[in-house]
Amino acid sequence: METTETTTSATNESSAMPASIDIPLPRLREVEQMSVRAWNACKNNGLHSLRALLDHYNFYGTFTKFRNVGRLTETELTGICRKYLEEGRGKQLQDVEEKSAGLDLAIPSPDWSLWSNLELAVMNKELQQRLGELSTSAKDLLRFIVPQVDQDVRAFDTYVTLLRQRVGFTAADRLTLQELLTVRAELIQMSEQFSTHLREEEAFRKFTALWCERLGCTPEEILPYRQAFIARRFPLFHFLDQLLFQRSLIFSGHLRAAMVGRFRFRLNDQKRPLEEIGEEVGLTRERIRQIAITIPARIQAAVRTLGPIAEYLSYQPLNHHGRDLIIVDDTYAQYINASEGVSFTSGFLVIVFEAFLKEQYDRIEEDFDAATDYLVHRELAAEFDFDDYLRRIAGRISERIPQPYTLNLLDEVEANLQTTSRLRLRRICAVCELLANEEFAIAADDSGGLCFQRNTKKRIDEHLADLLLEAGTPLHVEELAARLNERFPEIETTAESVRSLMLRLNERFARFDTGSTYGLREWETESRGLKSGTFADLAEEFLLESDTPRHWTEVAEYVMRYRTTTERTVFGTLKADMRGLFIFYDGGMVGLAAKQYEGVNTNYRTTSARTYEGLRQVIQDMRGEVDAQQLVVYCMLHYRVPEQQARYLVQRVLQSNPQAMEEAA
Repeated sequence: METTETTTSATNESSAMPASIDIPLPRLREVEQMSVRAWNACKNNGLHSLRALLDHYNFYGTFTKFRNVGRLTETELTGICRKYLEEGRGKQLQDVEEKSAGLDLAIPSPDWSLWSNLELAVMNKELQQRLGELSTSAKDLLRFIVPQVDQDVRAFDTYVTLLRQRVGFTAADRLTLQELLTVRAELIQMSEQFSTHLREEEAFRKFTALWCERLGCTPEEILPYRQAFIARRFPLFHFLDQLLFQRSLIFSGHLRAAMVGRFRFRLNDQKRPLEEIGEEVGLTRERIRQIAITIPARIQAAVRTLGPIAEYLSYQPLNHHGRDLIIVDDTYAQYINASEGVSFTSGFLVIVFEAFLKEQYDRIEEDFDAATDYLVHRELAAEFDFDDYLRRIAGRISERIPQPYTLNLLDEVEANLQTTSRLRLRRICAVCELLANEEFAIAADDSGGLCFQRNTKKRIDEHLADLLLEAGTPLHVEELAARLNERFPEIETTAESVRSLMLRLNERFARFDTGSTYGLREWETESRGLKSGTFADLAEEFLLESDTPRHWTEVAEYVMRYRTTTERTVFGTLKADMRGLFIFYDGGMVGLAAKQYEGVNTNYRTTSARTYEGLRQVIQDMRGEVDAQQLVVYCMLHYRVPEQQARYLVQRVLQSNPQAMEEAA
């Protein structure tokens, strides 16, 4: 007797336990700090989770039948079960109280005699759905009553109202009664809304009669759509899926085979050859082709057969009559599929929408990405061929584009207008910009031009130019080859191939600094302080601008503006030049062999350290009144050197004496 009472109590408690509670046995052992004996008892008897433990307790009410389970282990396991069952009951009580807080549980019953059988059928279906969410104890309270109150809303209302008048309920009974009273109040509150949908109710009855007559449906097949219809959210695509694909109430066998085999209207449909479809239905290939052409129009005719149903739908494309372009893409198709339990593509959706918007919109037939469809306003379609525009853009993309360029969209549209009117030119351009972006992922710049990116593989010289631009300074061929191989290992280039390429493309690349250091030719500007060429090239450039030979140190000074080197290195390089560009005079003077220095005395004399010492002594004797011109005349007369060499000697001595240079200035 004691065991029976325990079992009954556990069963009552189990009705309050949430179905979602479950903890693996290892985690339960950790949380509850189970003893080794209790852990082994659960593990050895297949109770590997809290759910299994509670189910055993609910059914048997004890664990004493387990091997090696004594009084202490029994108490421990029973305590764990009672703890979680009580927590579940408290949670359920809280949920019921929260749900019933905003309801009047004593709400009076409606006059069910005024309700039609159709309306009662809807309420009965709603009742069964709500009762499926009740606790086990509440379900048991209804299950054995005659008549079956869990299937008839009128009997349920009467039964629960009588229960409310009873007294002497236990705490568990009061919770069960509150659950039932909450469901009753919700149903009666819902029934009050019927009076606000009289127009929709009447419309639904008319459409039910129409569809039964035209489509061969039965009222029972249409009844599940009543609630959504009244709420003006009729699931049209679910309805069409039943008509066209599931039950084939509209299309015969060969029409349905042609539709499924030639159009990918559903995600899992696969296109099939015309011959295969023809063999299946006993028709020729040509006949199947002729039928397939008519399928979109047949679908639209089937939609129009449903009558003026647009106001009972809630689809975004049907509510955007003021837009120039309506876009139906895969994202919107996924939303429809998820909300209505279908699997249509955007292509099927746009055919259906076109049936409702035929007077205002035309469909764009061209489809290059197979994921997006468009309806364009007829005002714009009358002036511009958007299908031809998409073909032109696709043609541009298919051509070789070695360098990015921008297409002036306004000029493109204006050149292809079908009429002389320009009133809607800007609207057409806006639609064209959207189409290019949606169909080909071509972005527009701030001025409204379409930016076409290159579609050819970059050449090695372009990669090298990019590397130089990133560095911002000339690089050695070894460094360039290393960076190129690091970024593009598949190229596998060498320093020699880089040098050969840059020498060959000398209009783009130029050699800077010593050795094989190269940069971009465009960098050769005075502002950047860069000049291309060898030491000899720079020296030749310097001497070309002079009407007289120059001392080799002056030439070296000019070269060292653009190269990191020394005077001696420059002089040695000029001496070793094999082309015979330079001519060397006494006194360290250098000129160009190709130039004739007319009227210039090139009889330069070799100078020595004594020459410089003598000049320094003369400057010292001037005692703060240094005159550079007098010094030049002195050199010419005293040392018998040409004026050019004399000026050089004076300059060198003054440079070595900053104070004297300041006085001369």
